[in-house]
Amino acid sequence: MFDDELLVVENGNFKKVDLSKFPVENAFNIELEKTKTFGVHISFVGNEYGAGFPWWDNADVQIRKYTEKNIPYGDIESPHIDLEQGWQICIFKEKDYIYILTGLEPGEDRYYSWYRVNFDTYRNAWLQTIEKCKKECVAFESIDEAMENKDRVKELVLNYTGNVGFPEEIFQFPNLEKLKFMGDKIGEIPIEIGKLINLKTLAFSGADLKKLPETLNKLTNLKELYLNHNKFKEFPYIILSIKSLETLDICDSKYPLSIPPNINKLINLHSLWLNRSNINTIPDKIGDLSKLILLSISDNPIDYLPESLTNLSSLETLYCTHANLNKLPQNLSELKSIKVFQVNNNNLTKDEKDRAKGILKDAFVD
Repeated sequence: MFDDELLVVENGNFKKVDLSKFPVENAFNIELEKTKTFGVHISFVGNEYGAGFPWWDNADVQIRKYTEKNIPYGDIESPHIDLEQGWQICIFKEKDYIYILTGLEPGEDRYYSWYRVNFDTYRNAWLQTIEKCKKECVAFESIDEAMENKDRVKELVLNYTGNVGFPEEIFQFPNLEKLKFMGDKIGEIPIEIGKLINLKTLAFSGADLKKLPETLNKLTNLKELYLNHNKFKEFPYIILSIKSLETLDICDSKYPLSIPPNINKLINLHSLWLNRSNINTIPDKIGDLSKLILLSISDNPIDYLPESLTNLSSLETLYCTHANLNKLPQNLSELKSIKVFQVNNNNLTKDEKDRAKGILKDAFVD
């Protein structure tokens, strides 16, 4: 149940809790929801009560490998607990029921949602979900596993596999929509990348890239490009020809980068992440990015923000913390859509801070 009062479990001892007060959810089910960026998430749903795993990304990739013994629950003395900052879920079996509690900060033993489900109902829902993931999952975490499922591979996420260089087998997956390398030293992307015309998301994090191939502009369906922690000595200008791009991340560049003056060529850009890339200036043309919703340029030696920034009528979030700002644009009130405005830890005078707070009520300037 959900209650204005939290359920407090002293010292995590559930034996002291009156379990008979836990309401029963008779319509328990498990739903898989595909998110835009983080793959499939999993939720418990019912007519009255529910719970979720907000930090369990690409859940289907793991669940398809489950057997009955992997179904998450513990016992009353040692519950199954999943947690993240500001959130935790606790699941345990006692007699014929599974008890599900969602709480606040881990270790605080305070819960704002609690209910129970018949054990057979819970077990059967998980077995059905496991079978569904085995049949329908299109995301894979290894080349070998993907090669066994060529026809349905749409997502390939390779996290610290130890690969050196770009695996040529990837070109055998023509339906690939999402390709992510996290921590593998790719070094160079082959020109054949242009053949993967269905790609919507492409990520090379910490891949030691120094340049991008010209054929990248053939990826006309590409929406998201993540290139953080690489070794570009200049901004990869080929990016400007990818008109479909909505999200661009080039954070944590090893060498100083300069945002190209014609950044406005990315007419569909929604999110731009350039933190910690030794950027000195923001070009005036950034004000032409009419669809830009988020701009994150923190931890750069930026002295000022161009007046054109206030032309960004769709901008909801601006992060420019730990920079060298000594003044803000005059027409801040033109940022009609702004919700998050963080420019703290700069060199702003008290007058500038007060001006920002006066125009943008929720501005974070101190």
